[in-house]
Amino acid sequence: MERSDRTSAHVALNRQIMELNTPQEILAFVQKHRTEQDAINVSTAFQRIAKISNRQSSWNDDDFAMLLMEVQTKIHEFQPYNLTTISWSIAKLAVESTPLMAALSAAALARITDFDTRRFSRLVWSFAKILVFDSPLLSAIAAASIARISEFDGPDLAISAWSWARLAFRDETLRKSISSEALPRMTDFGPQNIANFAWAWAAFRLKDCPLLSAIAASAIPRLSEFITQELANTAWAFAKISFRDVPLCKAISAEAITPISGGNADFDPQACAGLAWSFATLGCMDLPLLDSIAAASIARIRELRTQELSNTAWAWAFLSVRNPEPLLDAISAASIARISEFQTQHLTNTAWAFSRIVLHDQPLSNAISSAVLARMTQLDVQGLSNIAWA
Repeated sequence: MERSDRTSAHVALNRQIMELNTPQEILAFVQKHRTEQDAINVSTAFQRIAKISNRQSSWNDDDFAMLLMEVQTKIHEFQPYNLTTISWSIAKLAVESTPLMAALSAAALARITDFDTRRFSRLVWSFAKILVFDSPLLSAIAAASIARISEFDGPDLAISAWSWARLAFRDETLRKSISSEALPRMTDFGPQNIANFAWAWAAFRLKDCPLLSAIAASAIPRLSEFITQELANTAWAFAKISFRDVPLCKAISAEAITPISGGNADFDPQACAGLAWSFATLGCMDLPLLDSIAAASIARIRELRTQELSNTAWAWAFLSVRNPEPLLDAISAASIARISEFQTQHLTNTAWAFSRIVLHDQPLSNAISSAVLARMTQLDVQGLSNIAWA
C-alpha cells in the first residue's frame, strides 16, 4: 500500500497500536478493528508483538492465527520495508506457517528490484533464522546481491555472510563477492561482524586464507569488546577449518583467562569447553588458559552437557596436558552419572581420551563398555577403532 492511500484513521490506528504493551492487547485491538485497518496497521501490529514477546506462548492461538491470516491476505500490498518487517517478525517469533512463508516469498520476489541492500540482508537473515530454504527467492536475492555488492555496508555484509552460511547456500560467485568486498573493509567492522564472518566461513568449510588473516588481524586489537559468545565462536571458527593463527590464539587466551578465573557468569562451562576444544584442534598448548578452564570446569562440572564433558576430556588428551587427574576425575564422575545420555560418538571419544592419557578408571571404563555394547550397531569405523584402541 502506498502511503498516499492511507487515511488519517489508519494513521491514528497505527499510533494506538504502538501504545499497546502486551500481545493480548494488540491481538484484541486487531480483532476489534479488523474491518478498519490497512496493510501497514497489520504489519505494525505483527512487528509490535515480535518486539515485546519472544515466543508465541502467552496469548490466544485463535486470535494470533487471525492476525497471521490478515498478514497473508494483505501481503501483496506491502512495500519492501513492510515485507522485511514481516519476515523479521516471523523469525523473531519462530512462526511455523508454510502458507505465510510462501506468500511472503512470492510478494518479495515480485518486488525484488525495489529492495535496497539492507533489505536483502534482513530478508535472507529471516529465512536463515528459521531455516526456510526458498530457492527461487534466495537465488534472486543472491543474484541481486552480487550485482550490488559494493552497496552493502559492513554489518549488512556480515549478516548476509552469516545467513547464507546458515542456509548452506552454495554459490561460489556470491561467496567470492562477499569476501572480496569485506577484505579491504575488515578493520572497520565491529566485534559481532568479525565473529559472524569467521563463523560463516567455517560453516562454509572454506579456508579463505587472505580473508581469515584479515579477520584475525582485525579481531586482535578489539577482543576486549567481544562478548563471551563472540570470543568462543571466533576460536571455534578458526579451529573448524584448521586455520592456525598463533597471535589470535594468544590474544583470545589473554582476554579469556581473567573472566574464566574470576568466575564471570558470562564465561559459562559451555564456553570453556568450546575454547578447550578449539585450542586443542588448533594444536595451541596454552597452559595458563587450560589451567583456568580446568579449575572453572571442576567447580561447575554438573553444568557441562555430555558433549562438553567428552570434548574437554578429548582436548586434554590430545594436547597431553600436565597433571590432568583432578579434571579427569571430575569428568569421570559426571560421565558415569549420566552415561545413558551420551551419544555414541561422545562415548568413544571419552574412552579414547582416558586411554590416551593412560588414566585407568575402571568404573568409567565399565560404564562406557556397557553403554557401547548396547549400541554396537550404531558404531561407525572411527568409533570402532577408538574403542578397540582404548
